[in-house]
Amino acid sequence: AKGVQSFLVLPLATRSAFSGLIGFDYIRSAHLLGQAEIALLQIGAAALSIASERYEAINALRESEDRYRAVVDNAHDVIFQIDLSGRLIFLNPSWERVTGIPLTESLGLPFWKIAPPGMLQQLQTAFRLLRENVTDSFHQMMVMTDTQGENIWLDTYIRLIKDAQGRGTMIAGT
Repeated sequence: AKGVQSFLVLPLATRSAFSGLIGFDYIRSAHLLGQAEIALLQIGAAALSIASERYEAINALRESEDRYRAVVDNAHDVIFQIDLSGRLIFLNPSWERVTGIPLTESLGLPFWKIAPPGMLQQLQTAFRLLRENVTDSFHQMMVMTDTQGENIWLDTYIRLIKDAQGRGTMIAGT
Protein backbone atom coordinates (compact mmCIF):
# COMPACT_ATOMS: atom_id res chain seq x y z
CA ALA A 1 0.00 0.00 0.00
CA LYS A 2 1.15 3.52 -0.73
CA GLY A 3 3.12 5.16 2.04
CA VAL A 4 3.59 2.05 4.17
CA GLN A 5 7.06 2.03 5.70
CA SER A 6 6.79 -1.29 7.56
CA PHE A 7 4.14 -3.83 8.42
CA LEU A 8 3.43 -7.07 10.26
CA VAL A 9 0.83 -9.60 9.13
CA LEU A 10 -0.44 -12.28 11.50
CA PRO A 11 -2.73 -15.20 10.63
CA LEU A 12 -6.10 -15.67 12.29
CA ALA A 13 -7.37 -19.18 12.90
CA THR A 14 -10.67 -20.60 14.09
CA ARG A 15 -10.97 -24.25 15.02
CA SER A 16 -7.35 -24.75 13.98
CA ALA A 17 -8.08 -23.62 10.41
CA PHE A 18 -6.88 -20.48 8.70
CA SER A 19 -9.63 -17.86 8.69
CA GLY A 20 -7.93 -14.61 7.74
CA LEU A 21 -5.15 -12.14 8.32
CA ILE A 22 -4.68 -9.14 10.51
CA GLY A 23 -2.12 -6.55 9.53
CA PHE A 24 -0.37 -3.78 11.40
CA ASP A 25 1.32 -1.10 9.32
CA TYR A 26 3.34 2.02 9.94
CA ILE A 27 3.13 4.86 7.45
CA ARG A 28 5.13 7.65 9.12
CA SER A 29 8.42 5.85 9.47
CA ALA A 30 9.97 2.43 9.24
CA HIS A 31 9.46 0.67 12.53
CA LEU A 32 11.28 -2.43 13.59
CA LEU A 33 9.06 -4.38 16.00
CA GLY A 34 10.63 -5.84 19.11
CA GLN A 35 9.93 -9.30 20.50
CA ALA A 36 7.59 -7.89 23.18
CA GLU A 37 5.57 -5.92 20.59
CA ILE A 38 5.29 -8.95 18.31
CA ALA A 39 4.23 -11.13 21.26
CA LEU A 40 1.52 -8.62 22.24
CA LEU A 41 0.25 -8.44 18.66
CA GLN A 42 0.20 -12.26 18.48
CA ILE A 43 -1.83 -12.32 21.71
CA GLY A 44 -4.21 -9.79 20.17
CA ALA A 45 -4.58 -11.93 17.03
CA ALA A 46 -5.21 -15.02 19.17
CA ALA A 47 -7.85 -13.10 21.17
CA LEU A 48 -9.58 -12.10 17.93
CA SER A 49 -9.56 -15.73 16.80
CA ILE A 50 -11.07 -16.87 20.10
CA ALA A 51 -13.72 -14.14 19.95
CA SER A 52 -14.58 -15.17 16.39
CA GLU A 53 -14.92 -18.84 17.42
CA ARG A 54 -17.13 -17.86 20.36
CA TYR A 55 -19.32 -15.72 18.11
CA GLU A 56 -19.72 -18.64 15.67
CA ALA A 57 -20.52 -21.04 18.54
CA ILE A 58 -23.14 -18.68 20.00
CA ASN A 59 -24.78 -18.29 16.59
CA ALA A 60 -24.78 -22.07 16.04
CA LEU A 61 -26.33 -22.59 19.49
CA ARG A 62 -28.97 -19.93 18.81
CA GLU A 63 -29.86 -21.56 15.48
CA SER A 64 -30.06 -24.97 17.15
CA GLU A 65 -32.32 -23.58 19.90
CA ASP A 66 -34.55 -21.93 17.28
CA ARG A 67 -34.90 -25.25 15.41
CA TYR A 68 -35.62 -27.11 18.66
CA ARG A 69 -38.18 -24.50 19.74
CA ALA A 70 -39.94 -24.68 16.35
CA VAL A 71 -40.25 -28.47 16.64
CA VAL A 72 -41.48 -28.40 20.25
CA ASP A 73 -43.86 -25.48 19.74
CA ASN A 74 -45.41 -27.08 16.65
CA ALA A 75 -45.54 -30.66 17.91
CA HIS A 76 -49.00 -32.17 17.92
CA ASP A 77 -48.30 -34.00 21.20
CA VAL A 78 -48.18 -32.30 24.56
CA ILE A 79 -44.60 -32.05 25.80
CA PHE A 80 -44.03 -31.32 29.48
CA GLN A 81 -41.39 -31.08 32.19
CA ILE A 82 -41.92 -31.44 35.92
CA ASP A 83 -39.33 -30.49 38.53
CA LEU A 84 -38.52 -32.98 41.28
CA SER A 85 -40.89 -31.23 43.68
CA GLY A 86 -43.74 -32.04 41.27
CA ARG A 87 -44.34 -28.61 39.71
CA LEU A 88 -44.95 -28.17 36.00
CA ILE A 89 -42.01 -26.15 34.69
CA PHE A 90 -42.62 -26.48 30.94
CA LEU A 91 -45.60 -27.14 28.69
CA ASN A 92 -45.64 -26.69 24.95
CA PRO A 93 -48.58 -24.92 23.23
CA SER A 94 -50.31 -28.26 22.49
CA TRP A 95 -51.26 -28.43 26.17
CA GLU A 96 -53.68 -25.56 25.73
CA ARG A 97 -54.98 -26.90 22.42
CA VAL A 98 -55.63 -30.41 23.82
CA THR A 99 -56.98 -29.54 27.28
CA GLY A 100 -58.31 -26.02 26.83
CA ILE A 101 -56.41 -25.00 29.97
CA PRO A 102 -54.22 -21.90 29.40
CA LEU A 103 -50.49 -22.41 29.84
CA THR A 104 -50.40 -19.45 32.24
CA GLU A 105 -52.84 -21.24 34.56
CA SER A 106 -50.91 -24.51 34.48
CA LEU A 107 -47.21 -23.63 34.70
CA GLY A 108 -45.94 -23.66 38.26
CA LEU A 109 -48.76 -25.85 39.53
CA PRO A 110 -48.07 -29.21 41.16
CA PHE A 111 -48.97 -31.88 38.59
CA TRP A 112 -51.53 -33.41 40.98
CA LYS A 113 -53.65 -30.24 40.69
CA ILE A 114 -54.36 -31.07 37.03
CA ALA A 115 -54.11 -34.87 37.13
CA PRO A 116 -57.31 -36.81 36.50
CA PRO A 117 -58.82 -37.53 39.95
CA GLY A 118 -59.15 -41.28 39.27
CA MET A 119 -55.47 -41.45 38.31
CA LEU A 120 -54.03 -39.33 41.10
CA GLN A 121 -52.81 -42.18 43.36
CA GLN A 122 -51.21 -44.05 40.45
CA LEU A 123 -49.52 -40.91 39.05
CA GLN A 124 -48.18 -39.91 42.46
CA THR A 125 -46.73 -43.42 42.87
CA ALA A 126 -45.17 -43.26 39.39
CA PHE A 127 -43.72 -39.81 40.16
CA ARG A 128 -42.21 -41.10 43.42
CA LEU A 129 -40.71 -44.16 41.67
CA LEU A 130 -39.20 -41.95 38.98
CA ARG A 131 -37.91 -39.33 41.41
CA GLU A 132 -36.34 -42.00 43.64
CA ASN A 133 -34.71 -43.61 40.60
CA VAL A 134 -36.51 -46.93 41.10
CA THR A 135 -37.42 -46.82 37.41
CA ASP A 136 -36.42 -44.44 34.67
CA SER A 137 -39.65 -44.43 32.66
CA PHE A 138 -43.41 -44.80 33.01
CA HIS A 139 -46.15 -45.36 30.44
CA GLN A 140 -49.85 -44.94 31.20
CA MET A 141 -53.08 -44.42 29.30
CA MET A 142 -55.10 -41.68 31.02
CA VAL A 143 -58.51 -40.13 30.59
CA MET A 144 -58.78 -36.43 31.33
CA THR A 145 -61.68 -34.02 31.02
CA ASP A 146 -61.04 -30.88 29.00
CA THR A 147 -62.54 -27.45 29.73
CA GLN A 148 -65.53 -28.30 27.49
CA GLY A 149 -66.37 -31.37 29.61
CA GLU A 150 -65.16 -33.80 26.94
CA ASN A 151 -63.05 -36.85 27.79
CA ILE A 152 -59.56 -36.85 26.30
CA TRP A 153 -57.55 -40.07 26.07
CA LEU A 154 -53.87 -39.43 26.68
CA ASP A 155 -51.20 -42.05 26.00
CA THR A 156 -48.61 -40.71 28.42
CA TYR A 157 -44.88 -41.47 28.43
CA ILE A 158 -42.85 -40.08 31.31
CA ARG A 159 -39.09 -40.31 31.79
CA LEU A 160 -36.60 -39.32 34.46
CA ILE A 161 -34.01 -36.91 33.05
CA LYS A 162 -30.58 -37.41 34.60
CA ASP A 163 -27.46 -35.28 34.80
CA ALA A 164 -23.95 -36.48 33.89
CA GLN A 165 -23.57 -38.09 37.33
CA GLY A 166 -26.79 -40.11 36.91
CA ARG A 167 -28.85 -38.05 39.35
CA GLY A 168 -32.41 -37.17 38.40
CA THR A 169 -32.89 -33.51 37.51
CA MET A 170 -36.48 -33.45 36.25
CA ILE A 171 -39.23 -35.57 34.82
CA ALA A 172 -40.23 -35.03 31.21
CA GLY A 173 -42.69 -36.61 28.89
CA THR A 174 -45.31 -36.49 26.22
